[in-house]
Amino acid sequence: MTYAMNQNKVKRYGKLFGTIDFVINKDLNETIIKQRYKDTIIGEFHISGKEYTVTLAELDRIIETAENAKRVFFKSYGMGRY
Repeated sequence: MTYAMNQNKVKRYGKLFGTIDFVINKDLNETIIKQRYKDTIIGEFHISGKEYTVTLAELDRIIETAENAKRVFFKSYGMGRY
């Protein structure tokens, strides 16, 4: 929630900055994780007031996509595209 964040950071880093959060699944246990691992629902990913229940595999994909986006941006910037 952006109201709990430094508003200067929200203004500087974008309107979504303060809305990004993750809530861990409180029902997790060792047995579930060992049996399902990447298919385990590990929690809720929150962004812009929306909640998405995610598995470990899905969270890995979100991270991979974000890292790829940053890499493409910085490579393009380094090549003088902006």
